[in-house]
Amino acid sequence: SHGIMGLYAISYFLTTLLVINVKKILYSNNYFAIGLIVSVMTIIEALLSLTILGWFYPDLEKIPLIINTTISLAIIHGFSTPVILKLIIWGENIFLKEVT
Repeated sequence: SHGIMGLYAISYFLTTLLVINVKKILYSNNYFAIGLIVSVMTIIEALLSLTILGWFYPDLEKIPLIINTTISLAIIHGFSTPVILKLIIWGENIFLKEVT
């Protein structure tokens, strides 16, 4: 279990470095671009995880995992992220109106 946690930590770290480079797109308030970037980042993180996992388990079937799990997860993340961000912004606006 420690190896799996390290695997996800390494892939998360590399993904975060990539996100830092595309931060202008993430903060442009364009919800389509944010959803697209989150979907791409999910796929990249999954590919990194599967690559590292493949080093330890050479018999791992990567293609079915990518098709069945990664792509569906990327689509869910891509559609849910703009909705969640919109709800957070809406909640912040309500809170700021109540404070002032």
